[in-house]
Amino acid sequence: MVYIFCALYPEAAPWISAFRLKKVPEQTKFQTFTDGKEVCLVITGIGKVAAATAVGSICTANGVDKSDVLVNIGICAKLSEGTEPKEQGKAPGEERGSIYLCNKLLDEAAGKTFFPDVLVKHPFPEGSLLTGDHIYLKSDGKKDIVAELYDMEAAGIYQAGAYFFGPEQMVFLKVVSDFGVEAGEPESGNSKGEESHAKESGKEKPQHDLHKEKITALLEQHKKEIITFLKNLKEAMEEDVPEKKEAAAEKEYMEKLYIDLCCSETMRHSLKQLYQYAKKAGLPFEEKIGKLYEQGKLPCMVRREGTKRIEELKEWTLE
Repeated sequence: MVYIFCALYPEAAPWISAFRLKKVPEQTKFQTFTDGKEVCLVITGIGKVAAATAVGSICTANGVDKSDVLVNIGICAKLSEGTEPKEQGKAPGEERGSIYLCNKLLDEAAGKTFFPDVLVKHPFPEGSLLTGDHIYLKSDGKKDIVAELYDMEAAGIYQAGAYFFGPEQMVFLKVVSDFGVEAGEPESGNSKGEESHAKESGKEKPQHDLHKEKITALLEQHKKEIITFLKNLKEAMEEDVPEKKEAAAEKEYMEKLYIDLCCSETMRHSLKQLYQYAKKAGLPFEEKIGKLYEQGKLPCMVRREGTKRIEELKEWTLE
């Protein structure tokens, strides 16, 4: 399963459409969308606490294994507007819409640093991301020293995700929406959309007027490459899990046996139990089945013959 976490609906809209996700009505705490088998998308709300709570809640309810991945996709502010941009052909201050894969996350309040470890080849420039507790103001220039990007959720998502996923199973993709705002002044393109803040210390914090459509458009332009990357990542994770391969091979082997033994549901259950018992007891089950094929006792033509073969296997396991 690919678990996608977005702070806002406009950030989630491209993926809901691309993967044809349907809303899960019984999930009332966080808006959740899924295709029922491969993708689960959750809208967390803004901030570390909301994001971490959503990750813990959904992953506990759904369960996670080694082939699953966590993906945080959303917009961010670009720090150090005047520094040399990473993408060729873009002048300083022209990086709005640029996408980054975050290889280093910093929690500003906790003073902790985390390192997602994406092992799959990807087409994205990489950058460090600072997660803070309020909208990034241009006056907070000191942040430029420690990171290139700024958001309000990623570090919280990572810390909650670490209870379920390894560092190689977590991906953070951020698209630049702005470069911070001046305190007390509204600015087009701030990183968390239409949220407004109450007055603090006698000064009104900046308003955000980056419209929903603009947020979605910023992410839409990277839809194709993100979807391709997520598919490749999921395939790579599944290939890297030996027990998944073993389970798939075992299922294929048993399905053929069920057919060749003309099994009813009861017979399937009995055969599966015999197979599991033989594995635990160290008995050469597959070798025994191979001999039955050599002797012409398999495949069976009628269910009665299959019943006899299963009885033979029972006697063999008790010898």
